[in-house]
Amino acid sequence: MTRFAAGGILAIGTCGVLAAVLIAAAVYERPVTRHENRAAAERAGAFAQGWLPASMPAGATDVWEAEDLDSNASWTAFRAPGAEMRQMAAALRPLSFAEMRRSRPRPPWRMRVRWPAETDTWLWTTPRAGIGYFRDPASRYCFAIDWKQEQAFGWSCGSVGLR
Repeated sequence: MTRFAAGGILAIGTCGVLAAVLIAAAVYERPVTRHENRAAAERAGAFAQGWLPASMPAGATDVWEAEDLDSNASWTAFRAPGAEMRQMAAALRPLSFAEMRRSRPRPPWRMRVRWPAETDTWLWTTPRAGIGYFRDPASRYCFAIDWKQEQAFGWSCGSVGLR
């Protein structure tokens, strides 16, 4: 084996190890958890730690939470009966499509929940009827609610230029 070939193999091996370390760090820094329902998330301490919004309906099921431990950003997705979603939305402030996009939802890929295409800030999309955008004035959360699917997608939107 020539020195050139050995050096190439060493470089490829080093890149592989580096990639594995970076992926492991990303997984650790952005944990993702699934709870059967809101009660299970409460027992796990997700609300007490501030990772999930208090405005989540009591009947929420299939609750996903993800957080970025470096930036304290967080994301959630859950399902709830339509009446409970409407009650939650009544306490929220509506957001325009532009405001929602400016708040940059971008959930972690490991969340395993298909978010509405409209929330992907990398795509140019036209908003569909049947999805509402809101901000919780009592917390740092914004929401996209798909009324037909009875599913909500939430993310920490902090103070990114929203009123």
